[in-house]
Amino acid sequence: MAKNSRPDEGTIVIAARQSSGRGRAGRTWLSPKGGIYLSIILKPDINSYLLSEITTVTSVAVLRTLKGLTGMDIKIKWPNDIIISGKKLGGILAEKTKSYVIVGIGINVNNDVSDIQIPNGYRAISISDVSGRDADIQKITKILIKEFSIIYEQFKITKLKNIIDEYRAHSSVAGQWLKVSMSDCELEGKAVDIGPHGELIIKDSDGKIKRLLVGDVIKTGI
Repeated sequence: MAKNSRPDEGTIVIAARQSSGRGRAGRTWLSPKGGIYLSIILKPDINSYLLSEITTVTSVAVLRTLKGLTGMDIKIKWPNDIIISGKKLGGILAEKTKSYVIVGIGINVNNDVSDIQIPNGYRAISISDVSGRDADIQKITKILIKEFSIIYEQFKITKLKNIIDEYRAHSSVAGQWLKVSMSDCELEGKAVDIGPHGELIIKDSDGKIKRLLVGDVIKTGI
């Protein structure tokens, strides 16, 4: 790539491992060899505050990929965690620059997750833990890229129409009483829905409805 040139939309960067992987809120994302770690350059026609839409689209692409491979009940923990059997299988991070959006995807495939520490009491799990054998990383990556391409093209035409219903159907927080950490406070309430932009809709103890575009669910079932 020429110096100062900008990557085209759809440019994908894949790493076998990462030494400085990042998760939400600047957290360290451990990325040992044996997992899938990729970033996709996008130039969506959306407002910068609606990065939740890109997270939603990517979550459903990962969901379709892993559900098809494992046949198991994959869930999405709002806003960006991929869950199976109550454990974290992967995560997504969408970030906006001046010129484009970078969406990063990390999935535990054959990597040892026993030492991975996840905030808020969650534990990690890998595809090999679920299946009992090593999985084909290249095959999974190819399927994931294909699924993402399909759903992102749909998103560019119809936005989140239909896609959001699939996200809602696999939400791990729907109907639960939650504690959500925001940048400047913590909120508690019952998750009553996922909104049309991928926002979490909760009702607090006073019956007030709040719509959250960003935040971290730090406790469920409280």
